[in-house]
Amino acid sequence: MEMKGWTHRAGLGLVLALALLVALWPSAPSQSELAASETGAEWALTLTIDGAEAKFTLEEIEALPSREVEFHEHIYRGTPLRTLLTQAGVDIGRLEAVKAIAADGYRLEYERRLVKRFDFILAYEADGKPLPQGEGPLRIVFPGGRSAQMMKMVERLIVKLGEWRLTLVAKEEREFTLPELERLPAREVQADSKIYKGIPLEALLLAAGVDLGAVQTASVMASSGYFVDYGREALSESEPLLAYELDGGPLPAELGALACLFRGEVQVKAVERVIVAFKAE
Repeated sequence: MEMKGWTHRAGLGLVLALALLVALWPSAPSQSELAASETGAEWALTLTIDGAEAKFTLEEIEALPSREVEFHEHIYRGTPLRTLLTQAGVDIGRLEAVKAIAADGYRLEYERRLVKRFDFILAYEADGKPLPQGEGPLRIVFPGGRSAQMMKMVERLIVKLGEWRLTLVAKEEREFTLPELERLPAREVQADSKIYKGIPLEALLLAAGVDLGAVQTASVMASSGYFVDYGREALSESEPLLAYELDGGPLPAELGALACLFRGEVQVKAVERVIVAFKAE
């Protein structure tokens, strides 16, 4: 009987010891913790815009909306570059180029058309885990690119701005400056006791030589990545309107250089792209 009691107490002690060990065992480090251990607690991505600097810690970047991109059989998760730039107050329509600088000094410049066409992300995870040492804490990843374009150990981004442009992606890609849009046939729409002036989306497509009969949808996209799809029926109603004036003056800053109205409602602010999808032939 005494032997059995000793065995029971020993087993109970082992269970308690294992429970304590599990409680004290460190969890897998987050990407933020990994960056802090590799680069110091003050690590931050430096963003330079027309000479002005802003810094984003990894925790701040991870708190922004994220998305996943597949590249070379790996799933990368990160913050869309457009989202970060918009958060920093960049008008994507004025984007000329983004120069990325790695921790080892390696540099790459991504031109405007590349950044506006593809969905760049600043990745901080691969396959659900923090990026390995020598690749993180941030890596540029985008579908359709080459391995040499996927910069590792991104430490600094330098943003070059120029004249605002609207990008129209159809069978061919074309850009329109604001003065070019203003020279196209315009119309006015009243909404909330205000007068908006702009160009109907249908007129923009015609000016670009798009066959309206072949159009399935036209997606109007904001610099933040938000978009609204408009079908052929909506286009035929001379709606939506791409407005560039409000009550005779430029749009307020919160609406950007161009805003999309549909049936008297502003649906997309800070428009920077229109993407046309065609009917299957």
